[in-house]
Amino acid sequence: MPPQTTAQPEKPGTIREDKDGKRWIMGPETNPKWIRYTKAQEFVDAIKKGSLPKVSRLVETEGMNPNNMINKFVTPLILATSYGHTQLIKYLLKAGANPGHKTGSGMTVLFHAIDGRTYNEDYVDPPRPECVKLLLKDPRTDVNAVWDTGRGSQISVLSWAVLKADSSAFRPDNFEKRLEVVELLLSHKDLDKAERLKVHTQVAAMKHNAELKKLFEVTKPWWSLY
Repeated sequence: MPPQTTAQPEKPGTIREDKDGKRWIMGPETNPKWIRYTKAQEFVDAIKKGSLPKVSRLVETEGMNPNNMINKFVTPLILATSYGHTQLIKYLLKAGANPGHKTGSGMTVLFHAIDGRTYNEDYVDPPRPECVKLLLKDPRTDVNAVWDTGRGSQISVLSWAVLKADSSAFRPDNFEKRLEVVELLLSHKDLDKAERLKVHTQVAAMKHNAELKKLFEVTKPWWSLY
């Protein structure tokens, strides 16, 4: 049973236990009611806040699986990455989170780190080079992963990073970080040479992005890339 209502209204987000030890959380001002506070919801909240102690407790003592889908498009690792919580990324990878898992959109966590999309109400999309670097250190991360868009086209990790960098060329705050992401991918030992050549051609066709052209050395002949 939900906790009894007190004389003073509870603040949204307040957590209380009932007499049976079940936890409840007060809903937002638009819906001020007690809602069952499950372990799954606590896990999500802990990841959003970057709380390593809570996340580790829920995984190690409460049985939360770091590979369980939060929803069709988000895994715990993707959520931690979208918020830029590097310590959580390290922990979740060590706890068995699979960086190669594809969500309902067909993307792996590496695409989300490049995109920088944050799954919250404020929707911001800063790139996450520090997260990309961590993910690339894990041998299970596929630097050559491909996203099947479902519209008859496929986009590689490198191509996605270049598209994001080109689209942010007029946003200096994001552009430098997006260039850094492209550099990280280009320097990876397992990057497919054929894919690099394909994206090299893509960059060469760009009209304004001199910084990207410099990264890909588009003034050199294509055969020198092999």
